[in-house]
Amino acid sequence: DELDLLLFNTTPFTDNEELAEQCKEKAKYYGRQGSYDAVLTGPQMAAAMKKNGDYLPSACIQLTRRAFLLENHLSFIPGVIHEDNAYTFAVFMAAQRVGYDERAYFRRRLRSNSIMTSAYSFHNVYSYYVCCREMNHTLSAMKIPQDDTHVPPEIIHSILTNARRIYNEL
Repeated sequence: DELDLLLFNTTPFTDNEELAEQCKEKAKYYGRQGSYDAVLTGPQMAAAMKKNGDYLPSACIQLTRRAFLLENHLSFIPGVIHEDNAYTFAVFMAAQRVGYDERAYFRRRLRSNSIMTSAYSFHNVYSYYVCCREMNHTLSAMKIPQDDTHVPPEIIHSILTNARRIYNEL
């Protein structure tokens, strides 16, 4: 379909039952429930997925066309965690052709002492802040059709909410 971005699911797994119980909620993070049969623009797909609770910024559940990345100068932010948020947001906002395949093409190991399972620190808050700043920059730099602009600020707001929540926990 000459896609810029192909989205799919993953099957999460752990190495033991104790960790499986600890990660029960986090394991749900990697699966989308909706059906997205049409090829859409990135902002349209983001809107459809956000509406259904299926917008997942994890880079391991997407394939992006290399030429598209190079043409749009898209890459990860060095030195921060949660960098998938800003990267995926920029990819969605720039993509003209996005498709979805509901199959799981990736197996995601949830393990102890990873970013997903470690205790929060100020680096989590700072990284979310950096991602929000970059996402706002992406949004202001791109010409997104007017009918698609309501979703991107919601996505940015959810990242800022995570930063606030973690900051308050600390």
